[in-house]
Amino acid sequence: MSSRRRVHNNSNETNGNNFENKENETNSALRTKDTKPRSLKGCLLAAAFITFCILISRRSSNYSQTNQFVRSVDEVVDHPENFGVSATKHKKEKRDLSLPSSVEISDVDSVKKGRGSQFPVLLKSGWEAPRDWTESEFSKKVGHFPQYVKDATVQPYRVLNNPDSERQKDLCILPGSSILQLMKIKKDSKAALDDVLFFTNDKENPKVMEVLNKDYETPSIVKEINGFQVLSIVPKGIGHSFHKHGESWLGQVEGRRQWWFLPPGSKVDRVNACKYMDGTEAPPKGAMTILQEPGDIIWFPTNWYHATCALDEWTIGVGAQKGHLIRQNFPSLSSLDSVMSKDNIKTTLRDCFRIDSDNDKEWTWFDGNLNAYYNQLEKDIKNRNPQVIGSYAVHRWMGPKKSTLEHYHILQQAVSDHYAAGGADGKYKNFRVLDGGCGLGAALMWFEQKEPEWDLTGHTISEEQHRWIAEKLPSHKFQVKLQSYNDLDQEYDFIYSIEALIHSPNVTETFIEWSKHLSSNNGGGIVAIIDDFLVENLELDESDEKEVETFAKSWLANTLVTPKQLSKIAESVGWTLVQNRDLGEEYQVNSRNYRNKMPNLSPDGTKTHQGWMGSKWRQRLMLRKILSYNLLVFRKKAASGIDESRQLTDVPEVGVDDTLETVNNCLPIQPLHAEEESRLLFTEITPHLMSGLGKDGGEKMACISGWYCCNKGLEWFDSMEKNRNVRKVSYLQLPRELFQYHYVDIFAQRLNQFYRKMALDSRGRFLDIGGTGSTASGMTQVTSKFQHFAGPLEYWILDSDVGAKSLNDRTIYCDIDHCPESDDCSFDVTFSHTVLEHAKRPWKTFDTIARITKPGGLTLHLVPFSYQYHATPEDHWRFSHTAVQTLLEDRNFTVWDIGYDLCSKPPHVLENKIDEHYDTIWLTYVV
Repeated sequence: MSSRRRVHNNSNETNGNNFENKENETNSALRTKDTKPRSLKGCLLAAAFITFCILISRRSSNYSQTNQFVRSVDEVVDHPENFGVSATKHKKEKRDLSLPSSVEISDVDSVKKGRGSQFPVLLKSGWEAPRDWTESEFSKKVGHFPQYVKDATVQPYRVLNNPDSERQKDLCILPGSSILQLMKIKKDSKAALDDVLFFTNDKENPKVMEVLNKDYETPSIVKEINGFQVLSIVPKGIGHSFHKHGESWLGQVEGRRQWWFLPPGSKVDRVNACKYMDGTEAPPKGAMTILQEPGDIIWFPTNWYHATCALDEWTIGVGAQKGHLIRQNFPSLSSLDSVMSKDNIKTTLRDCFRIDSDNDKEWTWFDGNLNAYYNQLEKDIKNRNPQVIGSYAVHRWMGPKKSTLEHYHILQQAVSDHYAAGGADGKYKNFRVLDGGCGLGAALMWFEQKEPEWDLTGHTISEEQHRWIAEKLPSHKFQVKLQSYNDLDQEYDFIYSIEALIHSPNVTETFIEWSKHLSSNNGGGIVAIIDDFLVENLELDESDEKEVETFAKSWLANTLVTPKQLSKIAESVGWTLVQNRDLGEEYQVNSRNYRNKMPNLSPDGTKTHQGWMGSKWRQRLMLRKILSYNLLVFRKKAASGIDESRQLTDVPEVGVDDTLETVNNCLPIQPLHAEEESRLLFTEITPHLMSGLGKDGGEKMACISGWYCCNKGLEWFDSMEKNRNVRKVSYLQLPRELFQYHYVDIFAQRLNQFYRKMALDSRGRFLDIGGTGSTASGMTQVTSKFQHFAGPLEYWILDSDVGAKSLNDRTIYCDIDHCPESDDCSFDVTFSHTVLEHAKRPWKTFDTIARITKPGGLTLHLVPFSYQYHATPEDHWRFSHTAVQTLLEDRNFTVWDIGYDLCSKPPHVLENKIDEHYDTIWLTYVV
């Protein structure tokens, strides 16, 4: 009689030995009762009933047993003996697995008399699989025939959104041999493709199936399944999610394939089945799994859900389905030539996947090193004429005259418009101007000729640009410094940047630095930016995002934002947007410069520098309306409040001679005018933490606590990006700039800036919310943990802990959610440190903070985002950066700084202390 075996069901058996004995008894009973070969239907109905009874009495829906059976694709491949898989590739001996399953295992000879089981069946022998279907031999047989290039959902790729292509909605077709090569390209390559598989049928490609049919015989038991034939080639690690269709069979020719089954009517998830192998996803409850090896046939009835995962790089099977094509009824390829021309192949690779098959040169990359990037670029270009400004003005040309100098006319007009509106004549002696990222000095030379009274300075970080200016340019008065435009040492009336701000690694920090050195005279200094921006209100799909990422990488575009986003950052440092011109539209860059033609993304001759690649992608994204080219002009607000570069939105703007008015019956903090020198003297705040035990803060602490050390955010982010092995998902992305700083450094910096702007006779108060610790929860009381942050101000504490009742006369005992004990506008600085998560109603908490903080005052907070539960005495909330920002902005605060500080356990803690504490916590800071 035929041997039958059962393979694993996703269940956790609490008594494996007893179950194995029962199954052996069951098989023994079957052999005793009937020693003649049975029909497949009869065998399976009996087996299914027995299995059903066993599963009902013993099954538990726990995934751990599945993980023990098959943990990963690689583990199955490397250690087949551990999973009941024959180590010999084509070995036909029947395996003796004692794991329970509802998948019957039989052979073709045993089922010749019938078909019609209600359950899937694996046929282990009796079918002669095709020989010589290795990848190379298969390619020789049918590799020249055109095929649809299909993704993991078995749908053809389509021509990408390319306005220069006449094949907008075409399905992508390539010779089979080209598809086999595409299957080897990794997702993280520069090509615009995801998973690729080779899947066809005799309806869409009768020529291919006609050739292949000569190499094998369809077993008589499945010949009635004749709706259409299928061919499936899938690379290792690619899987199909659960789906269903008509009665089907698939014979495995090469490689191995893991199957999962669920009966009709089951609830299924659309998950890549290979995730079941590595443990990242659990199969649906009750799913049955079995391994198909070369020579095996898998058969299953109509409407059975099934999912698969390929375990080998070359996994190929052939079979058939009953019924009509579902989501596979594409036009037949029979009318196409059997051999595609090289030009057609090149066009398809370019239009469908952004692959240029003629690329015989690699782009030269500089790994984000802006100095090396520009140094090499200047060395590569030989035709600069120092006597002709236009020859070394390295911006895009604009207008009918095709002039790069048009940028300087635009900036000159912006200055004239601003100061004319301010009542001046536009001409200033000693008018101080900074070119932030001055390149080869073309703008400086032009302005020196047109505006001889201007005092001009340029900054560049390129040694080669600096050398060229010093050695090649004609005699000039302006000076150029070899340093970052974030490193300023004098005040300016006008700061401009042409196609250089985009390189800033942190545009917020750049604007803060510029604002500190931007004059407040004559109605406030101005900043003008000409650069590339993302178009407003775009909804980018994954393909679009990949294109933007490629442009950013090649152009070293560290700051790629919309004009609105940049304006918001500018507003946060006290600037007002006064002009926004879309120069791309105004000067018809797409039609004049690009002639509405998409670029060839390959290197042009010797131009392999990544910057040339960036210019091509810039052209493409401009034509696709993803990038715009804008002039943004900002004016610094008149001096008022505590910091010339930052101020609260509800503080009225006042000039040096204006009188402050009250806001909400509160007098704003008195401003210190620029010409006044009677500033408050104080000891600079140093960025460190204290124990809080004792009168003067106690001892310095190296870490935030005995459990965690912080300032790990950037390390985590860069490590994650370096080791990323899956595609980016847009809704999971956070910008790198959110992880750049240690919160203590930010707090100390902002407090020092705040105190420096206070007048000599200033008096004020600093409030530490929750500053005593939770003695009610058994914690040691602290009295001065953040006293050093108060600097020249009186240090006060507000706390609802019972220990605060009798602390001292500068302690307010109340609940921050409702604290009438604290007067309106009573504190210059309000502060909390991992406290506000304990408040029951944080919206009321921030109402109180807004009420008691003076207009023009400062508020700083550190709150948990990812943190273990800690009821000291209660624990209610976690805060993302957007949550904190909303809570503050809704109460008329302007957010200066916000981000995440990640803290991890030191090695000695990680090794020796195991409890509920997370290994890594996320803290959100805000100023």
